[in-house]
Amino acid sequence: MPKPKRIAIFAEDDHMYINQTLGLKRGFEELGVEAHVGWPHLNERALSCFVDNYQPDFVLEIDRFPSQIPGYNPAVRHITWIHNHAVHGRRVLEDAWGSHAVYTALLLKVYGHEDFNGGDYRFLPMATDPEIFTDTETPELFDFAFVGHMYEPLNEGTLNIVAGHDDGRPVPMSELIDRFLAAGFRHSNADNNEIYAFLTDFYRQSDPNFTVEQLPAPLKTFFDERLIRLVDRTQVIDTLLSISTQIAFYGNPEWTKWPQYAPHYFGAINRGRELAQLFRSTRVNIHNGPVTMHNRVLDIMCCGKAAMVSRSRWDGEISSLKSYFTPGEDYLSYDNDDLAEVAERALRDGDLRRRVGANARRRILEGHTWRHRAAFIIDDLAQR
Repeated sequence: MPKPKRIAIFAEDDHMYINQTLGLKRGFEELGVEAHVGWPHLNERALSCFVDNYQPDFVLEIDRFPSQIPGYNPAVRHITWIHNHAVHGRRVLEDAWGSHAVYTALLLKVYGHEDFNGGDYRFLPMATDPEIFTDTETPELFDFAFVGHMYEPLNEGTLNIVAGHDDGRPVPMSELIDRFLAAGFRHSNADNNEIYAFLTDFYRQSDPNFTVEQLPAPLKTFFDERLIRLVDRTQVIDTLLSISTQIAFYGNPEWTKWPQYAPHYFGAINRGRELAQLFRSTRVNIHNGPVTMHNRVLDIMCCGKAAMVSRSRWDGEISSLKSYFTPGEDYLSYDNDDLAEVAERALRDGDLRRRVGANARRRILEGHTWRHRAAFIIDDLAQR
């Protein structure tokens, strides 16, 4: 495929996607490729009309496949870039096929899709925009900051739901959760297939013929998204609050449902430049989750600030931050065992923070901007 002259990029109408697609647009345009971006994803008729009028060389959609557009018959090559396994309740990798090229910023086996059959795919991590995430000197206001989604606390209604039966005895959701946590499942170490196997084994106690395909989607989402994320994040945040109350939380309003977190919640933060201002005004920015080569981590690093990033079972994989950067030199790694130690040292040692932040920004500019990702896509398509 020759170098494209014109492309179209679509994603969900969410601030994270908007920032990503605009960064990618600038990356393509720096390489001489005209780029249109839009939100949300267009339906079949609108997309067909757009393609007919704009005539792009290809359409790149984040987190959507042609097979998920009812009745769509693409007139141009379609490219999918997977950034999330679930978006607004929609499972991105279900009924997913039909793209000319597929890229993923996720390690698919973490989300139960190691056997994904929607076409050959290549790992392509997210990136950052140095025009937005600058290293401008900024007064530091917070010791720690965490930007991300927080679910509301589990209420009695949820905990008392009968999840199933064990030898005829009703098992409330609270007991199933306790069993799940006792089995050692955490956000940093469990893949979704293992979670589904645990749930399937539970239901086979009362129905030996129960299969994983019978697990209700809301139940899977509760365990593989809500519960596992909530447990990890509350542990991290509670530890940080025990070190300093000079801490800021940004994200969805559910933060306010936690009395101990609400005083430190400052609302949603959507604009890239506002995020950059927050990262620069924070001594140590925190990331928690199995996806460590995350755009938020890269944004922090691009600002020349020290990022504390959770270790995970998949640190040896291509999707890990550790595959591209050096812990202790470009970022600070932690797990629940040494979180307090790493955080306290980072606060005490300003020279460490400045050295790590400077190293991180240099490494970002060398290979992790949206221009680098656009160049990869262009080069990859040229070989197909």
